[in-house]
Amino acid sequence: MAGDSKSKTVEVKGRTIAPPIKTIEEQRESTAKWLAYVIAGVFALTTLVTIAALIWLDPSKTPTLLEFVKVILPALTALLGTAFGFYFSQSRLKNRD
Repeated sequence: MAGDSKSKTVEVKGRTIAPPIKTIEEQRESTAKWLAYVIAGVFALTTLVTIAALIWLDPSKTPTLLEFVKVILPALTALLGTAFGFYFSQSRLKNRD
């Protein structure tokens, strides 16, 4: 029933009113923020694992690891730059209005 504590709608003067939901802009902002966090986390994790592997790995395996880093690091950097560029440009444009 409308009006009880478990219901998500409220009855006011005979009309049922639903609680406010996030606008599309708020949902996009939230998604962009979490996407930037995830990509930054993947970038940080990859960097830390690479440094740890260079410290503990046998020196004969170093060239193989460095080849892997040469391939993966530019791709991760491009993703990180794109995510942050999109996120902060949207914030900048929003504050300018």
